Amino acid sequence: MFKQGLSYYNQGKYELAVQQYTKVLALTPQDENTIYNRGLAYFKLENYESAINDFTDAIKLDPKYENAYYNRGLAHYYQGSYNAAITDFNSALNINSEDSEAIYNLGLCYRKKGDYETAIADYNKALKLNPQYTDAYFSRGLAFYYKGDYQTAISDYSVAINLDSKYADAYYNRGLAYYKLNDYELAIADYTSAIKEDPEHSDAYYNRGLVYYYQQNYELALDDFNSSIKIKPKQSDAYVCRGLVYRKQIKYDLAIADFTTAIAYNPEDGLAYNNRGSIYYIQGFKESCISDWKKAVDLGDATSKKYLKDYYGIDY
Repeated sequence: MFKQGLSYYNQGKYELAVQQYTKVLALTPQDENTIYNRGLAYFKLENYESAINDFTDAIKLDPKYENAYYNRGLAHYYQGSYNAAITDFNSALNINSEDSEAIYNLGLCYRKKGDYETAIADYNKALKLNPQYTDAYFSRGLAFYYKGDYQTAISDYSVAINLDSKYADAYYNRGLAYYKLNDYELAIADYTSAIKEDPEHSDAYYNRGLVYYYQQNYELALDDFNSSIKIKPKQSDAYVCRGLVYRKQIKYDLAIADFTTAIAYNPEDGLAYNNRGSIYYIQGFKESCISDWKKAVDLGDATSKKYLKDYYGIDY
């Protein structure tokens, strides 16, 4: 029965694997390997709590079960419990100090906690053990990016791309770094490469659209925002940006429709209220304009506060 469970797991039939392993455990409840493997199946089903329970039971039966610590750490990580994950990855490393993946995942946890220096130190350790660790270069690049060191981030993303020429997210994130350095043509080139490798990369379309917008290439910007929305129809920022393009094209009804849709998906979007209010101002719809600008101010938009004062004498 254990082999059948393993067969189901390898076929991606994780529910059936759980059922099969559970049958085995009814006969041999102290079998730590079956418990561990059921935990892996739960993990694949994103049932992280059940996975953690199984990995914990496996560890109770075998306190040196490195993979159980490691995978319990992953489950904690995906739950957002980064401190618990760090404890588990360190436990795995106490058993095997040269587990580059455990070290790498420690780095992921520290990056999520905003401790970029510690994350970078962990990525360095992982890369010392495995100089071909593509994801470690990529993740170290992210840490440098969040620190504001865009040039070093670009260097790491470039190494990741050299190791894997089809790494869409590495192209995309390198594009973000180039954008931060105001190198728009290289940013566009990288967003385009990301889209080539992953045609469903909505963020690459969105950010390429932003660059085109700032270059006043409104038709290309519109195409990219359309593509981004097609892939992620509830992405409020893309509607705001497409609305801005329509505003530039003096297609006010379409712009209002997009700002309204953005608000429907994100009622806390002050920029959408600000821009819809601005079009109402152009159209002479005073009450609607004031209402939108006041709402934008309530959401922290300082520009709308200034507009209310300058255009209507309202100190709100």
